[in-house]
Amino acid sequence: MWNDPLVPDQVQAQYFLDAIAQLPVSFLAVDVEQEWADWNEWRRLRRGEISRLTQFIKPDRISASALAVVEYLRSKTTKPVLIYTRCTFVMEYAAPMLRWIGNWPVWLAQYPFANGEEAISWDELKRRIGNFDGPIFPRGWSVSSGWKFWQFTGDRFVLPGMGGNRADVNLFNGSADDLRAFIAAAELPKPPPEHPDRVWVAPNLTPNLRPVPSAAGGFGTVIGHALPERMLEVDGVEFDEQGRPWYRLSLYVASWLCKNTPS
Repeated sequence: MWNDPLVPDQVQAQYFLDAIAQLPVSFLAVDVEQEWADWNEWRRLRRGEISRLTQFIKPDRISASALAVVEYLRSKTTKPVLIYTRCTFVMEYAAPMLRWIGNWPVWLAQYPFANGEEAISWDELKRRIGNFDGPIFPRGWSVSSGWKFWQFTGDRFVLPGMGGNRADVNLFNGSADDLRAFIAAAELPKPPPEHPDRVWVAPNLTPNLRPVPSAAGGFGTVIGHALPERMLEVDGVEFDEQGRPWYRLSLYVASWLCKNTPS
């Protein structure tokens, strides 16, 4: 959810909880990135009508609002609650957050790659990100809780399966088992035993996954709520002992998604 320090903290947090009440979420993230005190001025800046902002929220208010929102969410749900932000934002606009943010899991946006568009393969992307240990924390930032997710590229790379669109790409700090434990998904069924090396993205992480028959017969593409404007090529389909179909998608290297047809 977007944290707006201009809105009462519990009001916006409860509004968010009400909005997602029927959704199969695995964790909650609070986006802390607003320093402007006037939305109209911000819109004028986005339209190019002005060159800079002149009205800013005080750092103490940004910090207090973010803390109040994440604490409220944690008191109302059993799901993990993260803070999504940028180190540069905290240091420039919300330094008081340094007193407490180290106690929370964070999802950091920090881009080590230059701006501009580039088409690369998934293997090449993994090779490049392997050159980095993780996001760099500024002096004074306690990282006792570590980082959970790292958004290491922002709208730069064009990757296979993305329909020619640039994408933000995120890295989880841990193994697949660590991720399942983090989202309390240890009870989820395991992939078919004949494919132990393939990663399964659980149905509740890809709601409303639906195969679309190709003109030549068989399943040609899959569309889903998680990727609302993209159609993914299907390499094959198999069934496990429970009769559930598993679709191999070209977007994922050797990975299978379990069908979750809408009722």
